[in-house]
Amino acid sequence: MSCATEDLLRTVHAKAREGIERGRLADYIPALTRADKRWAGLALTDLAGRRLAVGDCRIPFSLQSASKPFTLLAALERRGHAEVFKHVGYEPSGDPFYSLVQLEHEQGRPRNPFINAGAIAVASLLPGDTPEEKCRSVQQLIEAATGKPVVVDEEVCRSESETGFRNRAIAYFMRNFKVIEGDPIVAVEAYFRACSMLTTAEELSDLGLLLAGLGRHPTTGSVVDPEHVRICLSLMTTCGLYDGSGGWAVKVGLPAKSGVSGGIVAVSPWRGAIATFGPAIDHQGTSIFGEQALTILAHALDWGMFDPIHPLEPLEAQGAAATPAR
Repeated sequence: MSCATEDLLRTVHAKAREGIERGRLADYIPALTRADKRWAGLALTDLAGRRLAVGDCRIPFSLQSASKPFTLLAALERRGHAEVFKHVGYEPSGDPFYSLVQLEHEQGRPRNPFINAGAIAVASLLPGDTPEEKCRSVQQLIEAATGKPVVVDEEVCRSESETGFRNRAIAYFMRNFKVIEGDPIVAVEAYFRACSMLTTAEELSDLGLLLAGLGRHPTTGSVVDPEHVRICLSLMTTCGLYDGSGGWAVKVGLPAKSGVSGGIVAVSPWRGAIATFGPAIDHQGTSIFGEQALTILAHALDWGMFDPIHPLEPLEAQGAAATPAR
């Protein structure tokens, strides 16, 4: 099956909700405990800008680490590939996203831009002298793509800052090796702000079109360097699910980035983007609902990178099933 329908999404949604009760909320960020473990939203938007969405797809949540591809894009657009990757590597870490272990053995240089250390290093490269100024360049990139304002959830941001001792330790450790630029606290607070940007599953699937269109958003016309998008998609494939990235590639086969608030954005280049929201997460910080939904849906659509290739077919509008992204 190479086209999506509302019936298909509803079937996937119902099946993927099974077992979410075994998950937990990311209670180490207290503000995230406001969520309901039973929430589950699924949205798919194709490159024609047509969307299918079911479940809790309009409930706002903070992007958390699902922001990291867009923070990386903002840094690449401002500083260029060569400069960014002086400070961070390309390789999978094999360790949890919060680990400090490899920094000790590798002169403070993070393995990739998606573990916390790498994202903090990337945030240090954004323009501006304050956390707000640095985060603003990420917000501007997202706003240009979606045509909508991006809001930071200040309560979530405060909660992250008040409990983010490990991330501050990471920032200071990297500053010791001159891996990050300037004040390490500014870098880590900019990182917290980027993670606290609000979205919904519908909005995240729309934002994912910037990646699916290899740098050109099909409805706003927003453009970023396609080489920078290629880098992001490659790293999402190898590092987007941290120490679970290999299993994700086998089971789902789509470039993706997860966040501990329960969001996942997955991309099928030249086809479209799928976003899920389910705040019940597993021990690796991945949404249980999201992983199950994307495992089923990617293969039902033949969208996986190694699935049989079919001609791109449009979404089928059934009544109100398909709605314009804007």
